[in-house]
Amino acid sequence: MTKRKQPEVFDLLFWLHNKEISLAQFRAQMKDIGKTDEDIEAYLDGDAANMDEEQLYDR
Repeated sequence: MTKRKQPEVFDLLFWLHNKEISLAQFRAQMKDIGKTDEDIEAYLDGDAANMDEEQLYDR
């Protein structure tokens, strides 16, 4: 059974691409949806771009 995708993550990523925000704001938004510091660093390092959606949201 696959996990249900988190719509708030999609909303956040869409918002990030359409707005200029500070790194601090980005980190706060990611923590609000339950992402850890490791998840945030992986995203910033570009690891997230190399994952399919299921891998990204299962982290």
